[in-house]
Formats: sequence, C-alpha cells, structure tokens
Amino acid sequence: MGVVTRRALLDGMWRAGALCLSSTALARSVDSQAESLPSLPSLLSVAQRWLIGLNEPLVSEFMTDWPDGSALREVLPSQVPVVRHLGLMPALAPSSIAPLVQHLVMQSNHLEWRRSYQPPAVSTQFMENYGWTEWVGLKGPLPSLHLACGVLLLGPETDYPWHRHAAEEIYLPLAGRGLWRQGDEPWQERLPGAVIHHRSWERHAMRTSKEPMLALYLWRAADLRQGSTLDGERESAD
Repeated sequence: MGVVTRRALLDGMWRAGALCLSSTALARSVDSQAESLPSLPSLLSVAQRWLIGLNEPLVSEFMTDWPDGSALREVLPSQVPVVRHLGLMPALAPSSIAPLVQHLVMQSNHLEWRRSYQPPAVSTQFMENYGWTEWVGLKGPLPSLHLACGVLLLGPETDYPWHRHAAEEIYLPLAGRGLWRQGDEPWQERLPGAVIHHRSWERHAMRTSKEPMLALYLWRAADLRQGSTLDGERESAD
C-alpha cells in the first residue's frame, strides 16, 4: 500500500472516529438538556412539596388525601386560548412561588387544559380568558377519587361569575392580582400566597383587572364527578 493510500485511509478513519465522537457528544448534550427540563412528575412533586411546606392547617388537612403518585395516568394534551397569558405568570409570582409557576410553564404543552362552561351561559369574552388544568383527580395525570388539584388561569379584565359546587375547596393564588367574593361579603383583593376557603355549596366569584391571574385549587369531595354550577341568581358585577 502506497504512502498516499495509507495516509488517505488513516485520514478517513480519523474523520469517521471524530464524527462518531461528535455524534455521541451531541446525543449526550441533547439527553442532558432533556433531563434538565422539568418533567410532569417533577411538577407534581414540586407542587406537593410547596403545599406541604405552607404549614397551613387546612391545606395540610386536604393533603392527607394526596395520592402516593406511584402510577401516573397518560393524558391527552390540549390547549385553550387563555394559555397565551401563561408565560407572563413567573414574573408576576413572588420568589417563593416562582419555581412552581415556572415548572407549570415548562410543562404546559403536556397538560390537558379545559373549560367547564359554554355560551350562552357565559360570554365569549369569558371563554377566551378562562381555563384550568387538573394535575390530581379523576382525569388528571395523578389519579385520585376524592381529591382534585390543579390550576385556574384567568386573563385580564375577566369576571368569573358566581358559582358553587358540592366539593369543599381551597384556592391559593400563585401569580397576578385578583378580587374574590364569597357569599354576602364584599370584594377583597387576594395576593399570591393567600389561602381562600370555600365551603361546600358556598357561592363565590372572582375578578381580574389589568393583570392575568393564576391560582392553584384543591377540591375535596366524596364524589368529584359533581362539577361546578353557575349561580344565575347573582351578578358578578354587583
């Protein structure tokens, strides 16, 4: 074999080896990046740790029904228009809550976003600025028969009309500003970190102004299949 031929062969072998190493390094880089992204189990874990870490007696009582998370259910991802505001929420969350909100933003495309109502019961404007996704419950990725957990997202300048449900409920605002009303009480601004308790069948309503609002909810009921009912006897704008 001539010198030129040997040199060409060695050069080809070197290039092939370098290409192989480059491909391996690229694959490792992609895998590393994928591993660095928050996963859905990580989102659930962060949410669980945050809720327990609040050390709020009522929240702790609800958390006794949190499932062990050993078997996740596959969900069919879906979107609703209000998700367009989700990317704004980490900047509107306090530092103690921002990691949970950021996890949610990263996993948003893998979650099933829904709406409970339809026109003419609610306005088109409301439908464009309202949505929720369940993490724990009858249809969420973490199955549970008696506890539901997820988040509600409301766009700016949106009224969530008076409604009620059989489930006992806790809301915990995560980001943005909102007004809340229960029964005959006046509207109150509730900032991120507040704990808002709704008894079974208690009327309540929410409202946003210039900022969208993100809030975590916990539902507890013997039968989670009983959904929310709009209360037509009251107006959310009063």
